[in-house]
Amino acid sequence: LVVDLKDNSLWSKFDVIWPILGGTADTHKYNLLDPQDTDAAFRLTFSGGWTHDSNGMKGNGNDTYANTYFIPSANQTANSNSFGAYLNLNVNETKNEPVVMGTLISSNQASLLQIWINSSGRRRIRCNGAGYGLDGGITSAGLFVGSRTGAAQSNLYINGFGAASLTS
Repeated sequence: LVVDLKDNSLWSKFDVIWPILGGTADTHKYNLLDPQDTDAAFRLTFSGGWTHDSNGMKGNGNDTYANTYFIPSANQTANSNSFGAYLNLNVNETKNEPVVMGTLISSNQASLLQIWINSSGRRRIRCNGAGYGLDGGITSAGLFVGSRTGAAQSNLYINGFGAASLTS
């Protein structure tokens, strides 16, 4: 991964990468770009009922979160950022709008990106306050990437394909 990212001139484009390798909370917490066990290195601190194994990590759907110590407003440029997560399970979530991955300022505002997936097949992305959803027919397994490319432009990619675009 590191060699390929560097060979393709991508390494410097990332702020953090959590590869979720190993099988324990201790091995899952490290930022590949700066693998120190410090807040400043953006290592993960897990709270709630997580399960960690060789397939990755899974929250209990109730009280789990990971503090990244990464603050998008301090560590990224507004309206020029992206966020992604690879999910290896098809989520069948019963909550109306569960957050699968994201950053949060308050209970209803995403500072960078949130990805929601629920049991009705609704996929929703929110970037810098602008959000949109896709209904049905979309698996939640795979690579989800959201980006904000301007003050009024957000994009959602699923498995490398443009799935939705929003101009606000």
